[in-house]
Amino acid sequence: MTVPKYLILLLTVLFSSCGNNSTHTSEANTLDTSKSVDTGKQIANSKPVDTALLKIWSAFQQAVSTNNISQFRQLSLDSLYSCDTTLSTTKFIKNCYKEIFDTLLLRKITIPTEINQLDKEMELGYFTKSVPNKADFTGDAITLKQFQVVKEFTPDGAWTMTFDFIKTKEGYRFFGCDSYGGPICCR
Repeated sequence: MTVPKYLILLLTVLFSSCGNNSTHTSEANTLDTSKSVDTGKQIANSKPVDTALLKIWSAFQQAVSTNNISQFRQLSLDSLYSCDTTLSTTKFIKNCYKEIFDTLLLRKITIPTEINQLDKEMELGYFTKSVPNKADFTGDAITLKQFQVVKEFTPDGAWTMTFDFIKTKEGYRFFGCDSYGGPICCR
């Protein structure tokens, strides 16, 4: 039985290319332990912490966890943005509060590993006219301080609820919420 010459040539090239690789397996699998490895906690700790924001977030968690409507009102603007709709805080509490802050979300909202905070800059046209009058900002955009809470995992992916706060002249206030990957929140 004869082996075709092209097959021998192909195998020769293949084996010779493996031998010319300057990176040896032992070098490729070695971890340089002299360098520090950033963990999620280290990265979070390296980000400057806005203590006023953390204080309002803790008060918000406490208010919704204990169903303290009076405290919720104090932490909120007069009107709240909810899934592309602006409602008075009174109407939001009456029609949406229990739907959004259900038992599943209340369990998740206090678990630090289920929460991600980020800044989201929005142009002034995004807001109703009353918000820029109350907000403490410069330029042509307001920065939303957004807390994302993974409510649950569905077959389509993570169902995430977001809770947005804006800085006002009196401190941070709850601006509104949104739903991604799950049912649209109350309107």
